Amino acid sequence: MFFVEVRTNQAYTETELETAIEMVHYAVLKMPEVSEANTTFNPATGYITTLVLLESKAPDSILDDLRAAARQKLIDSTRSDILDSISVSVVRYEGETLNRAE
Repeated sequence: MFFVEVRTNQAYTETELETAIEMVHYAVLKMPEVSEANTTFNPATGYITTLVLLESKAPDSILDDLRAAARQKLIDSTRSDILDSISVSVVRYEGETLNRAE
């Protein structure tokens, strides 16, 4: 027996969401200023948040570039209106490693 869950008011599919999270994560992680990244999605807020550990000399201003790259990758990997439903946030983590981030 198969069950189908019907969701209303969703402006994106599960496949789009999975793709979006992965694409945003790797768009940020591949930037040379980023040492580590951890990406999550909050369905209540519609935010994909990537917590980043930056190289020690990277200025905080790089966060704007990372957000822009993540948003563009989100659009490129899904569809142009996805930002109407999902937002992207990139936050600098100040610890030594994300493996111990709380």
